[in-house]
Amino acid sequence: MTDANPPFSMKPVSVCSAVSGKTVPPELPLSARPAVLISRWAFLFLWCLGVMALQLVPAVSVVAQSAGQTERILEIKQSGNYHWGEAFHENREQALSLARQDLIERIVVFVTSESEVRVSENDEAFRSEVMMRNRSISRMELRGAGHIEVQRRDGSWRTTAYISREDFARTLDIEAGRIRTALSQAQTMESLGNINGAMAIWMDVLAAASFFPEPVFVSASATGPDSDNQVEAGFISRERILHWLNAADISVRDVRNQSAGENIEMYLDLEIRFGNQPAELIEAALDRRDTALHTVAGGFTSVYVDQPRSNARETLTLRLMPSAGSGMNEEAALVLERIRPVSRRSVSVDWRPALPIDIETVALSGGRVRLIPHTPNLSVFNLRWNIDGRSTSETTPVVTFQPGSDVAEVSLRLNNNEQLSVQKSIHRSGRITAVSGRQQPRPGLRDTQTSTRNPWRASDTPPSESPSAADAAVTSVLDELLRIRIGDQLITHLNRLQEEGRLLVGNRGDMPEAAQSYVAVINPVNRRVEAVLSPAHNGLRTRLPGTTSFTENEIPERFRNMGTVWFYFTEP
Repeated sequence: MTDANPPFSMKPVSVCSAVSGKTVPPELPLSARPAVLISRWAFLFLWCLGVMALQLVPAVSVVAQSAGQTERILEIKQSGNYHWGEAFHENREQALSLARQDLIERIVVFVTSESEVRVSENDEAFRSEVMMRNRSISRMELRGAGHIEVQRRDGSWRTTAYISREDFARTLDIEAGRIRTALSQAQTMESLGNINGAMAIWMDVLAAASFFPEPVFVSASATGPDSDNQVEAGFISRERILHWLNAADISVRDVRNQSAGENIEMYLDLEIRFGNQPAELIEAALDRRDTALHTVAGGFTSVYVDQPRSNARETLTLRLMPSAGSGMNEEAALVLERIRPVSRRSVSVDWRPALPIDIETVALSGGRVRLIPHTPNLSVFNLRWNIDGRSTSETTPVVTFQPGSDVAEVSLRLNNNEQLSVQKSIHRSGRITAVSGRQQPRPGLRDTQTSTRNPWRASDTPPSESPSAADAAVTSVLDELLRIRIGDQLITHLNRLQEEGRLLVGNRGDMPEAAQSYVAVINPVNRRVEAVLSPAHNGLRTRLPGTTSFTENEIPERFRNMGTVWFYFTEP
């Protein structure tokens, strides 16, 4: 007999169904499980293949795109219808910049300039020279230019910049039109008297035309009513700039002395005008390669002078040129020495306000006083003392006062030039008092007796007393020699003067009068001129320029291992 309620049933019952009351499908038989596992693995495999296919589609697209870009690059290079430039770089932006630069360098003129910068101490203790090479290219905008970028397998970029010849021709036409319009504006400003405004435009046109790959010609109306032919724009700009630089009014307003100790520092204050208009946008400098340029502002500028002078009055050559910032971009400013017009102008300068000649004294025992010349900023190669009517050429003579005499009248004349002279009263105690006459006291001294100055301007007639022809010839030659700092150049110059019969050159034994000969001391290592020594006076030689003196016996010790060249002035 069967029990109606057995203790358990063979029918599987889900725990969850027992709890929640929901029916859960029964587990699959063991025989059906392998088929289900196989279907799951097949689905997973197909899903992976789909993912890989999705990843390969962009790569295939990139490869196809790269191949198309390469073909385009070959077409650009081989068709002959394009200007192109190319560059490779790890950085994408840098590759593009270099490619554009390569493109411009292939089709636009570039300019190279060399400038020499010299830095030297006033005592010529050292001198360093630096040669700078500047290279600049046009920054003209290239309308219609494009580029193609291809990333290489190593991650770097190959970039090709290009522009069609038609687009480049249109760019040139636009730029040429801008140049012609600018010239017309400059002509209008010049006719209205605005020379400074016209100068800026001329300089901009000159810079643009200098970098332009082909000449830009303008019609006759841009050059004046008398012109029949077309003229190149850069030539017109240069000629108009030079015209006004040559026509500028230059006047010397002041000569200032700012020297301290052995350092020579003088300033030449200039006023420069274009007719009634104060000059602007130009620069001025001494006509020497190692001098700085000084900007003219409001018609005024100060030119720095760092070399001693040998005359009271001389004619200097100045360089005038357009300012670096007048209408020029930064790249064009690097090549100014090649494209800036330069006008050389001469001005007459009276240096006496900056040459405070004076006499100093040192009291000695026995009623004696030593006289010492004070000659800052002056290159002295000849001096002459007059002491109570007695003349001497000693560098530092001694005044001996006789019993009953307490004052001596002393005058000093330099370089055989009466304009470079001073006269003082010397007392037995060494005290100095000024006397009336043509002398110039040292600025800043407050003597109880004020000396009388007699300055003369460039328009005045110079004093009638002048050095002899022989003294003037020696002065002129020495002034040239003292400016030469290279030994080989000095020897070449001396040999040329010897061929002209103006002096003798050789060793000490070759001189007819060794004591009256000059001595040039040259460093055999760097071939620099270390010193030029004056003829001996009472056994003393003076280093030129200056007043440092020493005996003949001191020369070998002071200039040990140095070479010497002796020269003697013959009679003219």
